[in-house]
Amino acid sequence: MWYRFQQAGDFIDFATFKVFPDTFNSDGWAPTLHGFVGTDVSLNPRFAVTIEGRYEWAQKDLSPDFARFQPIDLSGFALTAGFVIRY
Repeated sequence: MWYRFQQAGDFIDFATFKVFPDTFNSDGWAPTLHGFVGTDVSLNPRFAVTIEGRYEWAQKDLSPDFARFQPIDLSGFALTAGFVIRY
């Protein structure tokens, strides 16, 4: 899975307590593991409705811009639905 994470704004340097503007970036590829279930429900011989639910597990260490942070959690659920026409 490809991800891109960006934070922009004013940040505090806790060593000096000075506020500074900056933009921090992290991006890259992360391996995923996923499970899914789905079905097609026929309405008649020509038409059907399809639905699929999928959960993906993924996490990745952030770039050096985000030193001392935990890995980013990219996991999540997706639901897909559609309409099928057979000919």
